[in-house]
Amino acid sequence: KGVNIATPVPSENGSLAEVFNAGDTYFTVARFQKALGKKVSHFNWTAPVFKETGRVTGQMHRWTKEYIPKAGILKRHDCMDWDLGHTGKSFEKSNDPILPFMNQMLDRLKNFTPDRESYGLVHNDINRGNMFVENNKICLFDTADSGYTWFAADIALTLFYVVHYYLNNPSGSLQNHVRFFMDHYWEGYFSENKLADDDIGYIPTLMTLKTIFIYDQLTRLWDLSKINHAQKNFYDQIYSFSHESFDFLNPELIKP
Repeated sequence: KGVNIATPVPSENGSLAEVFNAGDTYFTVARFQKALGKKVSHFNWTAPVFKETGRVTGQMHRWTKEYIPKAGILKRHDCMDWDLGHTGKSFEKSNDPILPFMNQMLDRLKNFTPDRESYGLVHNDINRGNMFVENNKICLFDTADSGYTWFAADIALTLFYVVHYYLNNPSGSLQNHVRFFMDHYWEGYFSENKLADDDIGYIPTLMTLKTIFIYDQLTRLWDLSKINHAQKNFYDQIYSFSHESFDFLNPELIKP
């Protein structure tokens, strides 16, 4: 549909993936178009790119409403079910006290009913590490985490990383930075898609849940006694966010 995202390139056999056996295991190989541009850093993470990030996200959300998987296509998972399936079991085994807090956040979403205007197949990992920029136009890549979720959740993860980047390179107040980002982001987003105010109001809660899921992943995957300084900084941020909440980002700070 013309969205600027690195798309898969068929193999010589016309397949989107090829399997290569290697002893008692195998490798699955896919190739993609090369994303044009260069990495996004704090030097080019600017207002025009904020707007373009919103525009491309809104464009994908608009077109995903029309998407109906063809017969025989195995649908991607529901992101929330997927994350809860891993995180819930992990916290129960470790008896982590964060479990009641996670359930409290989930209870806030009990009336957030998925429908065509609020829920669909999304990228689910839009941050500046998964895009290149050229002339203030972005090209997205890395769709490995794609799945079905609320459009607001797709936006929530992007906003979490905006906060994360700010904390690593602070300038002024965080609230002012968030408001500045959202002003430009919504300008781009609403040029392509509409999102209800009620949906937008769930973003802080969805941000908190995202950090809880990331916290669980880090505690399972990292040996915390062997992480480097950058990893320690990221872990400390995730720990803080996951054990508190993003309620300080009130709806008026986020809404258009």
